[in-house]
Amino acid sequence: MVSLLYGNLFFILCRKTLELINNFSFESLSCLCFSFCIFFRIFQTHILAALKYSNSWKLQPLDFILTFVTALFGYVLFEYEKIETLPPTFPIYLIISFCIFGIVGYAITYLRTCQFLESEVRRTERRLHATNISCLLVIGVLFAITLFLNSEAMRLITNIISSFVLLVNIYLSIWYSRDFLKNNICL
Repeated sequence: MVSLLYGNLFFILCRKTLELINNFSFESLSCLCFSFCIFFRIFQTHILAALKYSNSWKLQPLDFILTFVTALFGYVLFEYEKIETLPPTFPIYLIISFCIFGIVGYAITYLRTCQFLESEVRRTERRLHATNISCLLVIGVLFAITLFLNSEAMRLITNIISSFVLLVNIYLSIWYSRDFLKNNICL
């Protein structure tokens, strides 16, 4: 399911890469970089969670809805310019909303899985989810500031910093999961 949803989103980003080549601007480049980082962070989160929590996660119908809502967010974020009646600040509100959605999601994931984990693993998972939430808070605050300053330079800076934060978050997520990956996924 994740492969299907995110495979389509990946090809949207590939098309946007071609559009960038034809109409280059630094702001468009920063938006595309941020979009790719969002894409890889969400995809990595879903795949790693499916691997790590398969024994402790009790699948519920809401889980399917949330996975599709996450993919829908990606689609709307990557294709928002096709909607003709939106204010120019729409993507910023969308990103802030998704940061809140992500924070709640990481908190729920930890609460639903921590009871099944040994104390050392629980401590690592707590650090992982605290890192995830902290990264989303940083990104949300940056975009909130961008909303009020509303300049091309600030949007460029916010996209670059947020991309970097997401890349660090991807690295730390894999790093915190290294023992699980080493023991369960022939690395």
